[in-house]
Amino acid sequence: MSRPAPDLTLQVNLCPGDVDYCETLVPALVAAHRKSIAEAIGIVDCCRPPSTAWVDMGQRIPAAGYEARVDKIVAQSEALVATGILDRLVMIRPGDAEIPDLARKYFGVATSLTHDHLAHAFASYFAGLEAPRTRYVVHYDSDVMLRQPTGRDWAAEACVLMANDPSLLAVSPRICPPLDDPSGMINPGPFSSWSDHWELTPTNFGWRSDWISTRAFCLDRDRLTPILPLVPSHELGQAHHGILINEFLSGVFASEWWHRTCATDSFIGRLLRGIRNRVLPGAPPAPEVLFQEMLRRTGLKSAYLGDVDMWIAHPDTKPAAFLAILDPLLAAVTNGDFPPEQRGCGSLRLEAWTAFVNR
Repeated sequence: MSRPAPDLTLQVNLCPGDVDYCETLVPALVAAHRKSIAEAIGIVDCCRPPSTAWVDMGQRIPAAGYEARVDKIVAQSEALVATGILDRLVMIRPGDAEIPDLARKYFGVATSLTHDHLAHAFASYFAGLEAPRTRYVVHYDSDVMLRQPTGRDWAAEACVLMANDPSLLAVSPRICPPLDDPSGMINPGPFSSWSDHWELTPTNFGWRSDWISTRAFCLDRDRLTPILPLVPSHELGQAHHGILINEFLSGVFASEWWHRTCATDSFIGRLLRGIRNRVLPGAPPAPEVLFQEMLRRTGLKSAYLGDVDMWIAHPDTKPAAFLAILDPLLAAVTNGDFPPEQRGCGSLRLEAWTAFVNR
């Protein structure tokens, strides 16, 4: 008797910032799940984030050379399909008609903005939820490394958990190697990558939470669809107002004057920072924030698995020192090896890893 087709899709987000490591990390992620998935999809975000009141993209991602990196990530993604690692791609390009439609369905307000007010990905996360043809989707950012034992698949186990627990919308593995005391997930401090404002309640399978990390999660799309959009109806007017304000002022925020003045301690600089931090709406908000507000409103939960043998590693930045140790770092994570300093830390401790792989 033939086995039923898997009801799980793997989806990986890629962007021009990933060109230096995606050819190494994406195949590893797909290989970890290939036997459990119907297909593997790459969401390729080709849109340069615009400057906002909070972020000067002219400094963070200069326009010079950006299109060349777009061309490279597109070529790399197409090569991943050609070699059978990914099954198909969804491209997000500036001006695509689908972008406002995605925002309307998932956010609640149609907007062509592809990134949130802090220049993090926005539309690409919604595209990753829309593209699968299965009930469940396991998502990764392309800079994530995974540890799980051979023969197991944390996402497949997460699907079973969600099917048996109607209160769960999404499940993630541990966000870091386990502490010496496995009853905890996080070592509080600057490398924790976890906020005190996020729930983490122990349960028999790990922890329940009101926070879905967009680094890695497995989500029940059938459970999500009936409660969309993420912004409730009585707040849609406010959300739309916030988008309009930021779009109207986008030319100001793109100016060198705005960011240069905000950085000064002059009267005007302090005034502009006050307007930015206390008056301007943070629109659009990060998808993680939208999900948290929705979970708190509906009573649904996210979950983090307590299994000490399944966890991820994530670098907050990717300097030359990270790229120099990428291959042995990935091999160590895959094998479940790590420096003791990384226990309970969701942010990659690069100095510790460098010493560890070069020992």
